[in-house]
Amino acid sequence: MEPKVEEYPKFATEIKTPDFADYAISCGGVGYHVKKPDELRDALERAMAAKKPAIVDVATDPKRF
Repeated sequence: MEPKVEEYPKFATEIKTPDFADYAISCGGVGYHVKKPDELRDALERAMAAKKPAIVDVATDPKRF
């Protein structure tokens, strides 16, 4: 809170959203990106059929709720 109130410059404090699907792949699993609602069913089916850990990374609109 203090850095914002005092208007200090940003310094290694911004958190970027990681690419969870790519993270799953880098760990030996499978990962799927879902950007549209009609892509969700296919991604879930493929993830559940995978013979290894899977992540379905679903993009949502943070301003919707």
